[in-house]
Amino acid sequence: MNTNLHHKFSSHLCSKCGGPAPDWRCPGCNLLSSIYDPFHFQKCKYKAKMQAKCQKCGQAESKCTC
Repeated sequence: MNTNLHHKFSSHLCSKCGGPAPDWRCPGCNLLSSIYDPFHFQKCKYKAKMQAKCQKCGQAESKCTC
């Protein structure tokens, strides 16, 4: 049950295009992750937070190009 806890923070859909977004990407440094890191902004040199990664274009949802 705890294995999918990180998906609790995502709707599994990209907020820009509505496509599937099961993974995570930082819009600042482009770090990819399968697990949501709520403290990424503290380590990121751009101070960006992890976002759902659009499966169609591979971008963080705020940078979705679909």
